[in-house]
Amino acid sequence: MTKIFSFILLLTPLVLSAQRLKVVRIDHPEQSYHEKYQVLASDDSTRQGLYEKTYKKHKVMERGYYKNGEKDSLWAKFCLYENFILSQGYYVNGTKSGVWTVYKNKDTIDLKYDFTANKLLYFEPDTLKKYAVLVGRDTIYTKLLQPPLYLDGIADINSLLCSNLHYPDAARENNIQGCVHIGFIIYPDGHAGAPWIMESVHQSIDDEALRVANKISGKWLPGILDGKAVTSFFDLPVVFKLE
Repeated sequence: MTKIFSFILLLTPLVLSAQRLKVVRIDHPEQSYHEKYQVLASDDSTRQGLYEKTYKKHKVMERGYYKNGEKDSLWAKFCLYENFILSQGYYVNGTKSGVWTVYKNKDTIDLKYDFTANKLLYFEPDTLKKYAVLVGRDTIYTKLLQPPLYLDGIADINSLLCSNLHYPDAARENNIQGCVHIGFIIYPDGHAGAPWIMESVHQSIDDEALRVANKISGKWLPGILDGKAVTSFFDLPVVFKLE
């Protein structure tokens, strides 16, 4: 799969070569990554050609192409600490199109979703896990035919946490460690409510976990109970541990 992606990247510059381009680089030192992309020499507000987001100057986080200022063709996100693709699929005029594949690890598919047909093609269910679901004014805990699903994958959330979390100085100096639980409400139409602290550790740690959780911006699918979309709760544990 990676070889196919690389082949397409080699072909695309041939199509773009008729237009004069210049390279732009933007550093984000607080998050330890930088972006490198091309723009039209005649219009530096229009991205055109190869885009790369690189973590700590050597590890590619995301790669794809722009066409006339919009994401286009094959795009992929990569795991920061292991050699595998997190997610891969096509954009057309800035919108995800066709089947996107999301991975848990190098050898395991997490889910597949067809963005053209708006249809979930595959996910690996946990037949034992129960989820909190809002029924009327009551919250019940039950198994779901389909749990609330983040379409960029849990591995993508973990990558976001790894690249953005900073251990608060106050917590480090006082040897405070623990696991913050961040809650999300996923509504029947698939939109996610603002995250909140379900289980606290310490104010400084809670605030940092919540800051990064607010960066989670991908699309969700709602939980399904008895064939109907329901309001359900997603629990995201965020671990802070001093080495």
